[in-house]
Amino acid sequence: MQVTVVNARELEIDRHIRLLREAFERSTWANQIGATLTREFYLWKYFSPFGEAVVSSVRDKGTIVSSVSAIPTLFRTPSGVINGWQVGDIATLSSQRSKGHYRTCLSALVEKLGSQLLVCFPNENSRRGIESQGFGLAADVLTFVRPLNPFATRSRLDDPGNNRITFGDFNPVDRDGSYSFFRSREYLEWRYKKNPACRYDIIQREEGYCVQRSFNIFGRKVGIVMEVAARSETALADLIKESESVGAGKGMQANFIMTSPPLYPSLRRRYLRLPQVLLPKRQSLYFRAPGAEQVPADWNVQIGDWDGL
Repeated sequence: MQVTVVNARELEIDRHIRLLREAFERSTWANQIGATLTREFYLWKYFSPFGEAVVSSVRDKGTIVSSVSAIPTLFRTPSGVINGWQVGDIATLSSQRSKGHYRTCLSALVEKLGSQLLVCFPNENSRRGIESQGFGLAADVLTFVRPLNPFATRSRLDDPGNNRITFGDFNPVDRDGSYSFFRSREYLEWRYKKNPACRYDIIQREEGYCVQRSFNIFGRKVGIVMEVAARSETALADLIKESESVGAGKGMQANFIMTSPPLYPSLRRRYLRLPQVLLPKRQSLYFRAPGAEQVPADWNVQIGDWDGL
């Protein structure tokens, strides 16, 4: 068994993608995941404005059997913006599971990057390995939904292709004093406009922006608010309402908001919080402070912080 940790430019990317395809082919979300399992997508994902990814792999007789990656990420903290990494792309061949390969990959990755802040959105299969490396629960991402009225007044985007949209420099109004993912204009352009596998609707106004994605859940077309940022609570609520109009205009049957803090009262009256038992996966952020020291922190997370959507 051979363990390697390499920068993205040194990665045998075709072998890496082959592992991901075989590992996720039986996933509940295989159809959705499949659109991202391409060379083009990973050449985009592993070379972000914040730097290039680091990938840890285990080989058995020359075959890559398990892998874990880390994407460079910036975080806003009460003391300023710091560097860190988001751990993801956790994959092991089905025939090689329960042999400790994933934990070996993760341990090697943490050994290399553990002097910086690390975060991860693990599923239940990978959570225990994450916890064994000193990660602690930071925040649960709550899910809220509002059915859309197909007969309501429908809004259309000013620019359907979003080609002329330029993100402004906005930060959510309630992130002061907490930890959050840092958003620069360059990052947002890369994340949502240059993504080769996913398409997003971007609502841009002077007071802020809202990013929405169409998604199919059990055969129903719905909208998911990836993230929203505005200068005020009122402006934020107005952007959410506009996303509902855009969604209705595109035939979406419901609008979802996935965020860690509770909604503002003006939105809470209009959205129903879904209990976890009704959701296919618990979306939770885990973090590891440098040196595995658990630092109490108030995290503010939106689903767009996770690269899976």
